[in-house]
Amino acid sequence: MDVTLSSGERVLIIGFQLSTLIGLAILGFLCIFIGISAYYLNNFMKNRNLKKSKKMLIGEQKKLEEEQRKLKSDGKKKKENLV
Repeated sequence: MDVTLSSGERVLIIGFQLSTLIGLAILGFLCIFIGISAYYLNNFMKNRNLKKSKKMLIGEQKKLEEEQRKLKSDGKKKKENLV
């Protein structure tokens, strides 16, 4: 946009309109909000997957302990049968 001064000199003015600045500010806040949301969603999903893995490992551990108990009781029965 160029403006003519009272002395007759033409000057080029470069600037943003207010609506453009408001639009850029809204866009900036939107980007920040999306970034923060993605960060927390990522952490939430990681924690959720870790909890699932932990539950699965606890279940596997219980199964293994139960199998060990069965093997020990079978071993004791075999010893008693031999005696």
